[in-house]
Amino acid sequence: MGKFTNKDIRKHKPCYDPIKHIADDEKFTLLELLDMKHIPPDDRIWVFSKLATERQCRLFACYCMVRCQSDKQAVRDFQTLVLIMNESVNHNADMEDLKDAADKAAYWAKAAYWAAYYAAERELQIDIAKYVLKGE
Repeated sequence: MGKFTNKDIRKHKPCYDPIKHIADDEKFTLLELLDMKHIPPDDRIWVFSKLATERQCRLFACYCMVRCQSDKQAVRDFQTLVLIMNESVNHNADMEDLKDAADKAAYWAKAAYWAAYYAAERELQIDIAKYVLKGE
């Protein structure tokens, strides 16, 4: 897992300078950042979403969506989508399958983002992000 600095955060144009919470010369992993309790949970999730890999962001969105999703059919549909995406990663799915999976993933990622954004349980989302990072 790579180390990051405030310079990496600033590249994504945060609404305030990260020096408010992290010294400019401080290097941190995403796991370390997620454990920084002096940083508001919303800000830790925002930094995670900007600095994590695309795969980590997708997994995070998946776990948040599944947590928020009460419709069992949608969960089954999503599990099918994850299987198609895994097949596409392993080059076992054709381009049409990949396009369909990407379209559905974009929809669910957007839904998961908004569900996560408005969720009251930010600390749980931080735990989910840690789980995703530890699985890499």
